[in-house]
Amino acid sequence: MKAAFHFDAGEFGGYYGPPVQELVFRALMKVPRERRHFIVYSGDLIAYDHISRVGGPSEMFALLRQSGDWSTLDPTVMTDALVNKRVYVLLVEGLMRQDAEAVEIELRGDGYFGALDVRPRNPVHWLLYDQSLIRKFRVVGDELRLFYDATLEEVDPGSRDEGSFEEWRQRAIFATVEWEEHGLRGTIFDQYDTLENAQRLGELEDYLSGRLGAVVNEIVLRSRDLDPVLLDALHAALAGDPDSRLRPRGRANRALGGRSRDRLSGAGRGRDRTRLAGRARALRRAARADRLDPSASRSSP
Repeated sequence: MKAAFHFDAGEFGGYYGPPVQELVFRALMKVPRERRHFIVYSGDLIAYDHISRVGGPSEMFALLRQSGDWSTLDPTVMTDALVNKRVYVLLVEGLMRQDAEAVEIELRGDGYFGALDVRPRNPVHWLLYDQSLIRKFRVVGDELRLFYDATLEEVDPGSRDEGSFEEWRQRAIFATVEWEEHGLRGTIFDQYDTLENAQRLGELEDYLSGRLGAVVNEIVLRSRDLDPVLLDALHAALAGDPDSRLRPRGRANRALGGRSRDRLSGAGRGRDRTRLAGRARALRRAARADRLDPSASRSSP
């Protein structure tokens, strides 16, 4: 699930980002290590410009609460905050419900408004959270990874936030701190950054969560970053299940490329096809070997 934790930025002074992030990170580190794989987004909740379009702050809060199963936000406090406060949000993707509840309890105190489960099928959630917050960190076990843009790095070698990197190392919350290049995700070149795809991903996660439990988060996070077409194919396959509530979508059946930059070039697509063909041949050889000798061991390609 995606859990958004909301804070009153004014309670943390002008430099509110890192102090709030530290609170959330320390709470996340209490989640059992085997379930610790999260993507963390951060930023201000920019709802003010949209409030007049929906009728007022109360109506906006009602839209935020639509489609969600879990929230600890107080309607009166949050309705006022949407108009009169700077609301800072850390959204954590990959939490199980029980872990989100435990983290939420750890965060309660001055300057904390509450939490909300973010559902991609809610267009308001997609606009205010998915499209507005910045993808900043990945937490894997005891490691923190800071995302950076390799293309921007080529143009401006000093574009990485080295100060933040060193600061997280010094805080010693994590055993290691590393960089991770995030490719095209979240940029104008990301063909999967659409409401339709977000809704399809949400449907898939909801459908699988009751059947596979904690492993759903791992499947979604790893498969999406590796190649989003894997999730499209899985959605399309499960949509054909008569017991499934997933709606078939035309785009889910397309053989679309992932987010790596070399997919923008013909050479990149050619390399992808060559790698896939090589893997297919290796799998066929392994299958023949198993049929001939059931005790034959497989080696990883």
